[in-house]
Amino acid sequence: MATRILRALTGGTALLLWVGLSACGSSSDSSQPVATTPGPGSITGTVAGTRIVAIDSNDQIVAEDDTTGRPRDAQGHVPYQLSGLQLGTPLRIFFITGGRIYPLYIGNPETNVFSLTQAGAIDLGFVATSAAPPEKATPEHVSPPSSYNPGQPNTTLPASIAPTMTVTSPAQNDALPAGPVTVNFVVQNFFLGGAGEPHLQFNLDSDPTPYDFLNGTTNQVQRSGNPATDASWQSSTAIRLSNLGSGAHQIRFTLVDAAGVALSNAQATTLLVFSVGVPPNTIPTISVVSPSSGATFLPGAVPISLATANFTIGLQGQPHVHFFLDNDPTPYEFFSGPNEDTGVLYEGQHTHVVHWKTSTSFQIFQQPSGTHRVRLQLVDSAHNPLGNPESTQTVTFTIAEPPGGEFRLESVLSDLDIPVTMAVAPDGRVFFNELLTGNVRIVDIVGGAWQLRPTTFYHVDVGHGRDQGLLGLVLDPNFSTNHYVYLYHVTADQLHNRLIRVTEVNGQGTNETPILDGLPAGDIHNGGVLRFGSDGKLYVTLGEWDRRQLAQDINSLGGKILRLNPDGSAPADNPPGFGDPRIYAMGLRNSFGAVFHPQTGDLWVTENGPESDDEVNRIVPGGNYGWPIVTGIANDPRFRNPIVSITPTIGPTGMTTIPQNSNYPSAYHNNLLFADVNGGKLRRIALAGAQLDHLGAMAVSFNGGLGGLLDVIQGPGGFVYASGFNAIYKVIPNSNP
Repeated sequence: MATRILRALTGGTALLLWVGLSACGSSSDSSQPVATTPGPGSITGTVAGTRIVAIDSNDQIVAEDDTTGRPRDAQGHVPYQLSGLQLGTPLRIFFITGGRIYPLYIGNPETNVFSLTQAGAIDLGFVATSAAPPEKATPEHVSPPSSYNPGQPNTTLPASIAPTMTVTSPAQNDALPAGPVTVNFVVQNFFLGGAGEPHLQFNLDSDPTPYDFLNGTTNQVQRSGNPATDASWQSSTAIRLSNLGSGAHQIRFTLVDAAGVALSNAQATTLLVFSVGVPPNTIPTISVVSPSSGATFLPGAVPISLATANFTIGLQGQPHVHFFLDNDPTPYEFFSGPNEDTGVLYEGQHTHVVHWKTSTSFQIFQQPSGTHRVRLQLVDSAHNPLGNPESTQTVTFTIAEPPGGEFRLESVLSDLDIPVTMAVAPDGRVFFNELLTGNVRIVDIVGGAWQLRPTTFYHVDVGHGRDQGLLGLVLDPNFSTNHYVYLYHVTADQLHNRLIRVTEVNGQGTNETPILDGLPAGDIHNGGVLRFGSDGKLYVTLGEWDRRQLAQDINSLGGKILRLNPDGSAPADNPPGFGDPRIYAMGLRNSFGAVFHPQTGDLWVTENGPESDDEVNRIVPGGNYGWPIVTGIANDPRFRNPIVSITPTIGPTGMTTIPQNSNYPSAYHNNLLFADVNGGKLRRIALAGAQLDHLGAMAVSFNGGLGGLLDVIQGPGGFVYASGFNAIYKVIPNSNP
């Protein structure tokens, strides 16, 4: 067995890991998948008091070791061993210490999923952990070792190792006799320690000051640093509460680290609701399990978990929950499901602002940095609020200003109405379309100032489903002479998609001409991205209209990219093999962004995945991108792999390239840059290979904080510009890399 050294710093404690990997069978090229082979693969080493766990692709523990209490060597380290690992099996390795879980990330680009490809050793060198989100352990190597095969990153926390707090008694909604109440609980995958160590906190009723349950040599319950007078330590898994008044009570339990910071996974928090000294409570109530009021999140998803007592959340047409976000008077309707499409509705439609997760939880997206408020209300089947005060609950949270990145965004135009697509005319004017109003607007740039013309350039009546509206806009490459503007929209009756052309005359659109008419429409997945290639052809992305089987039907336009002559006819040199000669590529779900690379001429598109595998794809003539048979990097020879796949989904939207004649560092030139709507971030892809068709690296260039982003374009003055829901921003580099 070969041996190498790996050092790690975890929670401020140095770890020295002797790592040896061995397996039966011949070695293979690490760039190719490796068949799973039974073998004695193992990882051995020394650590300073931690648990090490190996997880397979089914989120099952395949090997683990716990060094707690084990004798230390001369360097103060403790030996450990992970044995029985299989060659070729995708693995994730976690270091669990200090109340925190640190997934090991390796390679460039980084991944936390890898498989062993050959006998031998992996020398990871020094590994440091970061307590700032996302928590992870990373080695010093820039280039990945050759004896492992990287997989797509998986950021979910396996339930098999998630720190979990569970109340075993009393039961939820129990009616207890007057007197002291003993609460028994079980903690899993967590070291419940004493003062200065990871421990348990709990909040009683509406009191914001937490109690600290300290286990070990201290064996006590403290409040604000002093022994509590109304709560006492009974055992390592029991608390006794005294002086509880008659009536309903609730206790929120939270596992925290040594600094008292709550663990982020949902299983680390639980809410117990019960009553004391009264008959069984029949009053319907709603409580927020997590987050605790005042919690802080980085830009991105904000998870909300709730609990009800004496009330059942039903399906549509049954009693359910309304919740209100900030000052919006229109409620979101929350049902027990049965799925994401029907679990949360806004004005009767599925919404991308909130995603249903389970019958008692949802996630909020697209919110800017600052303080936000969610008010929850129990309602009957006719949407009437229940009258008792316990049927409503409010929680506040803060989205923090994001950490600095490569870019910052500076507003150039505000108070806009969903500027979903932008285009720059040769004379410097900026055209954009408003998603829901059906209006096309023009911006003049005078002395560097963006000035919105008060008069609408053109208006079309549009449908208002969740992926409907005025979706696409592009200017003809000969706009200087023909003044053609192409628009793609869902009709007002929501039955069809249309591609039309209007002519700009003195700042107004006239002479509407249908290019494609009578296309089917869906409530979702209508596509509508329009781009002209250097060949003078018009490329159109079409979603599959929420009928996924159409994406693989060569006789349907659903889930396709079309290549058209500007008049809508099919070019003679389009790829063969399709039932409709206008089809250029197939197997797509729904794309919100596209760009032609100025150096290679390649067409790149963003692709929205279902609940996983958002993609960035290079489109080739006749290419099949797999939806709905496969998603992500499937390595199925029938389909084209994306250059990158992202899980969990971020909702990728507009995309552009960073030009050479720009105000950006040369290392960014010819990179792809795309936005997302969920977290409002910008991601930069450095392309590699002689043809710039492989992934070099991907980085988050702007960390969000302004709400969801919709489009990015090359704009005036050598800058890229991005649009959000109510503003357009200049993308400014922070510094040279």
